[in-house]
Amino acid sequence: MIHAASLIDYLNPLTYMSSDAYVLIWQHIFASVLEGFWARFLASAALALSFFVGVYRQQVVPGVIFFFVAVAIAYGSCITRLAFGW
Repeated sequence: MIHAASLIDYLNPLTYMSSDAYVLIWQHIFASVLEGFWARFLASAALALSFFVGVYRQQVVPGVIFFFVAVAIAYGSCITRLAFGW
């Protein structure tokens, strides 16, 4: 049986990697996914899903969530560059 504390320790990446390596992984993800073609593609797909789910299927909450995901992808790289100086 898995205890809650051991599950949380398993899910915590800082237990098996250094904080510098963890930061480098996230910097690479932000630099590669939130810029260029993939950022535009993912933001467009999330925006299309927000309209499809929100208007066609008339489910407002998932539509709003997809809209905020699109905004986060579209502006995430700029905000992280301004905030952290990457």
